[in-house]
Amino acid sequence: DEFDAESINSDLLLPSFWWVGAMPVQAITNAIDKPMHDKACFSGPVYGKRSEYLQNSALSEYMLHLPPIEERTTYPLLFDFYQSLFAQSIRHVPAMAVYFNTYFVRKVNTVRATLLNYWLQSIKRGIAVVQLPHFFKAFPGRIYEGMAAGRPVISMSIANRPRVMKLFEPGKEILFYESSEELIELIKMLRSEEHT
Repeated sequence: DEFDAESINSDLLLPSFWWVGAMPVQAITNAIDKPMHDKACFSGPVYGKRSEYLQNSALSEYMLHLPPIEERTTYPLLFDFYQSLFAQSIRHVPAMAVYFNTYFVRKVNTVRATLLNYWLQSIKRGIAVVQLPHFFKAFPGRIYEGMAAGRPVISMSIANRPRVMKLFEPGKEILFYESSEELIELIKMLRSEEHT
């Protein structure tokens, strides 16, 4: 959140700054693949107002809620396994921490790269990536990941966060909606552009 750094600096006297999301350059696509579906896609957990959007029958004609591809693999378990093993090794054999650190960092980075690739494959299955309402007062990773995957991104605007809202040019780099009706209209527009 763009206001957190100011609060942390004044309340906790810790040097901090606002940091926006980013993507590793090697994860940014050069080729725009044809989408698998002619609907926009949302991938992510369901909570709060997201439930209302996902239960909206009119919206369901234009948007899918798809589970990430990685859930069909063992990579999430492998990631957890390496993290747990590393924590145990530090706790029980501190003298080996330097060796284990090098080994586990390589293993975890390999697994994370594979998971990121699966995630990017997941979110580009539709004609656009949708960010449904969320508690976070900034753009979550899905926004940057959708752009990296070569898909248009549709998000709710972030109220009272002027610096966040200046990160992307509305209508050119990102599309904003305030209601399910507006979201439907934006998806219809992208669908018609996809077929022209």
